[in-house]
Parts: sequence; C-alpha cells; structure tokens
Amino acid sequence: MSLTRIGLVSSFPPVEGQSYPPTRRHPHWKVIYRLHDEWMMKYWPFDSEKKRARVPFLNLAGFTAWCSPAGDLYRSIWGARAIGVIFFTDDCLDTGKMFDRIPGCKKAVTGTGPLHPNDRVECCNDAVFRAMKATCHPRTFDQVVYLIHEWFDTHNHEPFIDVNQYLTARRLDSGLQVYHPLMREAEGIVCDHGGIANDLFSYAKEKLTDSDETNIMRILQDKEGLSYTQARDVVEELLRQKERDFVSAGLAVLQHPDLGLDDPEVRRWIASLQYCMGGLVAWSQESGRYNIGDVPGGVPFPSLPYAIEETPHEELVNDADETALREKVFDVHQIPAPDFSPDVTPIDKSQYYPSQHQQSVSGAIYPNGLNPNADTVGILGLTVEHGFERGQEDADKAMVQAGQTSRS
Repeated sequence: MSLTRIGLVSSFPPVEGQSYPPTRRHPHWKVIYRLHDEWMMKYWPFDSEKKRARVPFLNLAGFTAWCSPAGDLYRSIWGARAIGVIFFTDDCLDTGKMFDRIPGCKKAVTGTGPLHPNDRVECCNDAVFRAMKATCHPRTFDQVVYLIHEWFDTHNHEPFIDVNQYLTARRLDSGLQVYHPLMREAEGIVCDHGGIANDLFSYAKEKLTDSDETNIMRILQDKEGLSYTQARDVVEELLRQKERDFVSAGLAVLQHPDLGLDDPEVRRWIASLQYCMGGLVAWSQESGRYNIGDVPGGVPFPSLPYAIEETPHEELVNDADETALREKVFDVHQIPAPDFSPDVTPIDKSQYYPSQHQQSVSGAIYPNGLNPNADTVGILGLTVEHGFERGQEDADKAMVQAGQTSRS
C-alpha cells in the first residue's frame, strides 16, 4: 500500500461562487516552512550570517505550500527544499553571473553525486534531488531532470527583442515548465501564467541587481515605450487572460475520450494545476525574496488580489505548537535587511571531503561545517534498491521524512 498521502482539491471547471483560481496553503505549511528553513540555513553556503538569518523571512517554502496545498507532506518538505536550492542556485547564475557552475549543477540534479564533491552548491542540489529520486517513478524523475537541464541551458542568452519573442520563450525560461504530450496546452498556459507573475513580482529585485534584462516589465518599457504603471496594467491583463484560457484548455482535456472522461487522475491533475496560478500570486506577495517594498525610481511593489478558499474541515490542523517552535528556533523579531549580492565563491574543485568540524568551506561561514552529503542529511538509505523492477509495492516502501528514512 502506498505511503503517499494527498489531500483534497477544488472541482474543475469552477462552479458559480467558487474561488478561481483557487488559492490556499498546505494545512501543514508551518511545518514545511520551518523544516525548509532549518535545512537551508544549515547547508547552503551563505557568505554571511546576516544572509543566513534572513532565510526565515524569505518564505521560500511557500512556493510549494501555496502551489501544491494537497501534496503529500514528506514529499512537500523535500520538494520545498529543492525549490529553495533552485532559487539560490538561480541567484548564483543570474545575479552572480557564475555560468561556470552550470555543468556541475546539471550533474548534481541527476541524483548521482556532484561533479565537484567539495562544492557546497552542487552538494545541496545533489542532496535534495537524490531525496526526490528515491520517492518517485524513474520516468517521472527523468522528466524532472530533463526539464531542469533545459532550464539551466536558458541562462546567459541574449535579451528578448519584443514581447512576442518573450511569450514564445518564457515557458522554457521560467523553470516552471510541466510537460505531457496530450495536455501540453493546459499545462503550458499555467507555465505562462507562472512566468509572467514571477516577472511582475520579481521586477524590483531584478532591477536592483541588474538582472532584469529578460523580465517582461522591462521589455514592455524598453521595447514598447510604456511607463511602469502601463506595463503593470498590461501584465495584469495577461494574467487574467491566461486564467480564462486555462478553463477552456482544461475542459478540452476533461472532454477527451481517452483522458478526462475515463481517468480520475487526469481530472485531479487538471484541478490541481489551478492552484499553481493563484498560489504563485499569493506566495510572491508574502515572500521576502520579492516583497522588498517600493524601489526608488518609480517602482512600487505590485499588489494583486487572489481568491482564498477555506481549508477542508477534515484537513484542519492545530498548529499552535508549531508556531511556538518556530519562534523558539528563529529570531522572528529581528528581520535583517535585504542583501542581493551572490552568496558563493568560485567552484571549489579540491578533492578532499571536509570534516564535520571544519569551520570554513568554499569561503562560506558554517557554524558546524557540515557538508550536505547523504550521511549528514539523512538520505543515505533512500535509494530504492529494487525499484520498479520488483514492482510498485517495493518502491512505495521508501518514504522521505524530514531528514530521515522510514521503511515499513
């Protein structure tokens, strides 16, 4: 029997009076946030304690908690960590212009070990993707790796010349692309929505770090001669149009005789995709990664409404203990100011493995000197020894917990 536990999602297509696109957080969002933040603060190679202390205020785990509110808890924990690692890796590539890191990161996300065993960025990518690899079907993981490799390949390209070229390329460039040969249009619309929303909310941060050359807000201002306010209005209407487009595209899938008419999992997938649209808009406005307030030069932080739905009664949890624990673990009253400088030094190509007591690796300040290898992050036993050669039942016995392995 599978150990995966998934929650409830709203019906699709939306009925009269239903929130659309539906938006809510995972019922265990506080657990996901804390376990993500603890992991990132422990293993990512921040070059200052100020940057490390700011992690709990970035709310990076909210990307997972808002966009996948019905996801299995343990997979959501590791999924959130993977997203966090991708965000910080993206900062290295875009803000730091460290494109020499791409080959090592592409190797690391295959879950077969880092190209440079002593490089913290690669080790973090390797750790989270090996955890994911152990708990999903091999074909699913291969698909994830393929898409992430394509995303890495989109870095360091020429700026877009106009909005039409941008819209053509953004599905791949966003890193949010999902893929299925018979549902490409519905999934592509969600990806378009995510990329455009991300550009809207990340524009202020990217403008400050001189990394906005592929942002639709800048393209509309530079190539179309629009003001910031006019560009924002265009982008907001694009988002609403994508939400309307998804309804018709999703219905086309559900009405297909070989898809939604016969397969409840396809219907659930389409219904779940709705949350990626509303969830990204909600998360972007709470995340300290993007919500840095108004930026000098006429760039106020945007505000977009989103439709909150109630958490199903059977999924409600008492999270008072988790709230108290978060306040105990993190200093929630002292919020460090944003610092957008790159976090890491050049690739550490040395061949030694640091001890657990080493205080400085790759120029990073580490309280305990831990390297995120399999034995230190609790995923040493996560490889599914017999995998799908022995059948789904064996593979289902691997369950990733919050830093340890449990087998039944």
